This record gives sequence, structure tokens and C-alpha cells, in this order.
Amino acid sequence: MNIEKLKDSKQFMQKLMEVAVTPIFVVDKNLIIQSYNDSFSNLFSKTENEIIGKLPGNAFGCVFANNRQLCGESEHCIKCVLRSHMEKTVRENKSSAKEVVEKEFIIDNKVVKKQLSIEVKPLDFGDEQYYIGIFNDVSDIVKLEEKVYSQYEKMRRDLLFARGLQTSLLPTEKKIGPLHFSYIFKPCETLGGDFLDFYRIDRQNIALIIADVSGHGITSSMFTMFLYSILDRDEKNPALLLGSVFKEFSKFNIASETYITMLVAVINTRNKTVSFANAGFTNPPAVVSGNRIEQVEISGIPISNWVSEVEYEEKKIRYKSGDRLIFFSDGITEMRTENSSFIGGDYMYSALSDMSTPPEKLINSVFSSSSENKNYIINDDITIAIVDYK
Repeated sequence: MNIEKLKDSKQFMQKLMEVAVTPIFVVDKNLIIQSYNDSFSNLFSKTENEIIGKLPGNAFGCVFANNRQLCGESEHCIKCVLRSHMEKTVRENKSSAKEVVEKEFIIDNKVVKKQLSIEVKPLDFGDEQYYIGIFNDVSDIVKLEEKVYSQYEKMRRDLLFARGLQTSLLPTEKKIGPLHFSYIFKPCETLGGDFLDFYRIDRQNIALIIADVSGHGITSSMFTMFLYSILDRDEKNPALLLGSVFKEFSKFNIASETYITMLVAVINTRNKTVSFANAGFTNPPAVVSGNRIEQVEISGIPISNWVSEVEYEEKKIRYKSGDRLIFFSDGITEMRTENSSFIGGDYMYSALSDMSTPPEKLINSVFSSSSENKNYIINDDITIAIVDYK
């Protein structure tokens, strides 16, 4: 069958369109182009005389193929993925795997770099054997992917910087007077919405603050930094401290879905008392004294725009040498298995009250045994803190 008969065959063209509706071309066993569709000629801006009867590289406008050097004769042709696809399909008589290649072509007398998805399929037509090349110009998609990846990398670097900044706000001093502090802070994403701080107010009073911003991630982490910046570190009354935070928060027009639960403890080492105030923090603090674990229940509305004014109550307990204070966010108690079985607060209070194990090791052990259990699903940030009075 000659080229003209092949072009005039409606059966052949119908079969050709059934194989592909994207830019296509047909070669014989010698890789001579026998037919093509309009999408193909438009892709490379070539006329019929420049395509029919030509080798692929010459028809495509490959920068290494020209009138003096045919496709397959250049030293570069050995590494040409397009040509190797076609040669392999002819040799094995089976479809090649789809692959995206980057190659330069001469189009309208200009060198143009394109990313093409190429696939070659054998096609029996009567007694003749032909091979169909199916192209897709994915240059715009590749450029978009590169742009998205570049933006992702920038965002990843920014997030890592922000995480470093957030981590730098965590307390570094583990001993203040007679109090020994141990803690773990684990955001469930790069950035977290949990907050922890402890600091000396004056010679007698030491504060510990644990908070949880609704949600997690970038937005929540921004509020933890906001919280760090507005704390009145001279205030010895935990209820008044919560009130001042509430007042500062209320100055902003923040959606009701965003709020902060917060627990403040002020430890007076002279009077050996601990004063608590709570703004909706879920897990109450606990005091471990000997074999006794006492949870300190105290209520209060979260830091939010739910109401215009609020007053927080204060609760004071005795605290003696050898006692332990336990704090933890709901991230660890809300870890659940696939059948919705939770760790629960009772387990946490019991596990963290073990005085025979160094507190840092104890906290890491409790966290690791929970987080490394593949049956548990972590959906929130995790903060655990222990204060020992020695």
C-alpha cells in the first residue's frame, strides 16, 4: 500500500483516531513517517512536505537532525529517548511505556524546549505493520509543577524557620529555685497550637502556663506567639493574668471558631501554695503527694470573643517538698485507636505520678509508648509537663 492509498483509507483514519485523539504520527518498520494528524503538524509547525516520508527527528525539527544529517546518524541519537521508544516498539512489536522527555526542537526557525509525553503503539493494518506515536505537550504542566515545587520549597523553608522561632520560645531553664521542670512539646504538624512557659515572677512566685489554641498548624502557631508577647509576667494572681489575656484578645475581631484554652499556676515557694486559674483548659492539673493523686478542678470560659466580659476564679492548694504537679494538653488524651479507644486522662495521671523514674525519662517513655503504637491516631499537638518540688 503506497502513501496516497494510506492517506485515502477511511478505515485506517478511523482506526487511527480510535487509538489517539492527541497529536499522533504513523511510521513504518523503517521509522519513515506515513501519516499524521493536524494536532501533530500544529505541535511542531510543520507542513506535509516536511513530515511525510521523513524520519522522525527530521520531521520533528530535532536540533541534532537537519538536511545534512538524518535522524539516527548523530552521536546524540544514541541517547534520544524518542527514537529509542520507536526502535524498541518496532523491535519487540509491543507498546512502549509512557514517558515524559525534555528535548529541543527547531520550530519556526527558533530553538524551543518542550516537555513531551511520548507513547508508541504497534498497529496492524492488513498485511502491513505500522507504529503509532502519541504525543502530549506537557510543557505548561511541567512549568507549573516546577513553579508549585519552588513555592512549596519556599513555604517549607519558611515553616521550618517559623518552627525554629516557635521552639525558641519554649523555656530552657529547667530549675527555678526549689522547682524542677520537665516537659515535652510535640506539634502534630510542622507548627503547633500548644503553648508552654514557666518563669520567675519575683523572689517568691514562679508561674507555669499551659495553653492550647483551637486547631493546629500555621494559624494556631501565630496565636501562640501572640500569647507569648502579651503575657503580663509581673502578675502574681492567675485569675487576673487570664483576665488581661482575655482583654487583649478581645481587641481583635477574631472569629468565634478561634479561641485559646489556658491554665495558669502560680507557685509561692515561701508559703508553699499553688494558685490556679483556668480558661477552659480541658485536663485539670493534678497534685501528686505520696500515694495520693488529686485533680484540681476549676472552671472558666476560654480566651475568646464569645462574651464581652469575664471574671476568672482562683483556687489555692497547699504544696510541700516532695510533691509533684502534672499538666498535659488534650492532644495525648485524644489519641485514639481505629475503634475510637482513647488513652484517657486517668492513665496519664497514674503514669506520670511514678516517682521512681526520673521525670524527663518518664515523660518521654509515656509519650513514646503512646505515639509509637501504630494503633493510635494523633490528631492534635501534645504537651506534657511535670513540676517537682525538691
